[in-house]
Amino acid sequence: MTVSQWGQISHYKDYCIMQNKTLHEIDMNKWKHDLSNQPKLRTYMLFKNEYKCENYVSMILPKSLRSFIAQIRCGVLPLRIETGRFRNLAVGDRICTFCNLNEIESEIHFCFVCPVYVSLRLLFYNSIDRLCPEFINLDYANKFKKMFTDKKTHNKECHIHSKLFSDEK
Repeated sequence: MTVSQWGQISHYKDYCIMQNKTLHEIDMNKWKHDLSNQPKLRTYMLFKNEYKCENYVSMILPKSLRSFIAQIRCGVLPLRIETGRFRNLAVGDRICTFCNLNEIESEIHFCFVCPVYVSLRLLFYNSIDRLCPEFINLDYANKFKKMFTDKKTHNKECHIHSKLFSDEK
């Protein structure tokens, strides 16, 4: 191979890399636009800000735990915020039937508010406090995001919440 041919290959590789980046950027913009037009994906959008495979997918986790993580991240747990859609209930009418707080049974309500789950929630807070001391000071949305995206914390609390969900629901 001649020197000029090596130069062409190098230039071609650079061109391919540039094209790949451009195509990825186009895909990312389309993906973000499509997400923003889907109110059903309200929970998913809390977690997904990058177009990539998530860490929990490659972790060695029991099938039930991986399923729970995927369901809560995608907003498809059988909570009234989701099941009410199938009954054509207005979002404001998808009230938690397990407590008397008269709040919408959303993922946030399930994980942080509903008094039915207070004992398991305390177990979770005691374990998470050692791993992530700032967790207690976060608002619900940031706690929720940290629970299901932070490598050092999400395995433990997901396990507790998956137990909570399978035992109580």
